[in-house]
Amino acid sequence: TSKAALTRLTEILAAEGAPHGVRAFAIDPGQVRTAMTEWLMTDEPGRTWLPWYRATFDRGEDVRPDAAARLVVRLARGEGDALSGRLVRHDDDLAALVAASDALARDDRRV
Repeated sequence: TSKAALTRLTEILAAEGAPHGVRAFAIDPGQVRTAMTEWLMTDEPGRTWLPWYRATFDRGEDVRPDAAARLVVRLARGEGDALSGRLVRHDDDLAALVAASDALARDDRRV
């Protein structure tokens, strides 16, 4: 619910900020190893209720923090301005999404 709320807030911020040249994006950084994820993998409740979470890291499917950082830098440079108000993942092909931005807007996707 909270992630959906943040995505919706991003959509509203983008709409309100557009006349002023402000862009806003919701970013999915993937499964990044942090103190919180370490707790989820080692604490009893986390091991009990989210056993799949540890498996993600054991398989090496976690995401390095710099992947999300690179995406943020690209968005800050303006490379994804056409996607303002939309959800962008750390592993998305940003150029392909920008090329498809008219269709994304028309079909109301990634919001």
